[in-house]
Amino acid sequence: MTVINTGVFRSRQIVEDDRLQTLLNSLTLDQIRAALLSLAPQRRLSLKAHKEAETTLLKTNRSLTDIETVLLETESETPFKHCVFVRLSGTNVQDRISSFELDEQAQGAFGLRAVFVRKFESCVSVTFEHSVKVREWKEVSTESRKVRHDTLRHPIVVRLYPTQGIAAFFYPGFSQGNATQRWESIDYRDVIADVMAHLEAKLAVSFFPLPTRECVKIFVEG
Repeated sequence: MTVINTGVFRSRQIVEDDRLQTLLNSLTLDQIRAALLSLAPQRRLSLKAHKEAETTLLKTNRSLTDIETVLLETESETPFKHCVFVRLSGTNVQDRISSFELDEQAQGAFGLRAVFVRKFESCVSVTFEHSVKVREWKEVSTESRKVRHDTLRHPIVVRLYPTQGIAAFFYPGFSQGNATQRWESIDYRDVIADVMAHLEAKLAVSFFPLPTRECVKIFVEG
């Protein structure tokens, strides 16, 4: 068995030493267009293909920090496939959450990093991310196959509503490939538990199960 890395574009693929391209791999073409419009509303820059995204964004003459911030903001506003609602409680929750600051040091078993925070009147939105190893068999001939290795970026957007006492966790999910052994597989529940543990320690809050009816109500109102 030979381990290879094809370098072929795949959704959410991490590109070493290229943070901008890594973020672009996490977004759809429509999301990048929305970010482009936000960065340069008067210029009407055209974007026809994902491969042109980086070059086109740089034409806005905005700094890399500004571009990456707007991409993260766009991502945080987009619905994901999975969501978890829980009850949020603690003393002085409003003040603690309102003063939330980024700490990009890796946390927990999955190396979670808080990379973006946005504060609204009713909630605080925090984007965490971690890397996921993917191993897939690839046929190279009728008689042989190789394992392709990739590393994906997996974002988790957390919205904390202190007044309502609600926390919402949104994430796209991931596949680790057909060559990943079962014992190597990551359980979504463990990842979310890690995020909760980090927030509990940082903000001195607690999370509890939320009744289904109230979950649906908050979801519809959102």
